[in-house]
Amino acid sequence: DLDSAQGLQSRIVNLSTRAFVESGEEGRVLPGLTVTGGAQTLLVRAVGPGLGAFGVSGPLPDPRFRLIYPGLPAGIRWPATPPSPGPWYDNWHVSLDYAHAFTPDDIRGAATRLGAFPLTEGGRDAAGLITLSSGSFSIEVGTAAGLSGVVLVEIYDTNF
Repeated sequence: DLDSAQGLQSRIVNLSTRAFVESGEEGRVLPGLTVTGGAQTLLVRAVGPGLGAFGVSGPLPDPRFRLIYPGLPAGIRWPATPPSPGPWYDNWHVSLDYAHAFTPDDIRGAATRLGAFPLTEGGRDAAGLITLSSGSFSIEVGTAAGLSGVVLVEIYDTNF
């Protein structure tokens, strides 16, 4: 952040990247991020089928994502089974605290407030709200076996 050298406080409110995902461990995309200054709630989206509306050819038909963080036991694939409809991950909380779960309405509301383009209801794009404390994390974006395609990974700060 170049402004911090001048003593100004600034923050990134949205990051996105477009990538090609293939099935298997080596074909996944792993954007990383560092959270500072206390708990932050992020809107994370892995958009595949929704890219077709923008003329993107070969979109990933079934994007999925999971949070990777220090201390995550090896072999855990979380969330293991996405809730309906589609892979709307509405219970992402770093402590796996489902008592403070976000609903699909919370996810849609955050996307609207942040100016993100809408996703198709019941579609196969993945979206979720994740509350993270300070630390370094990765968002692993992959897909079902045998699939590949273009995905747009978006991370929004909902706390500004």
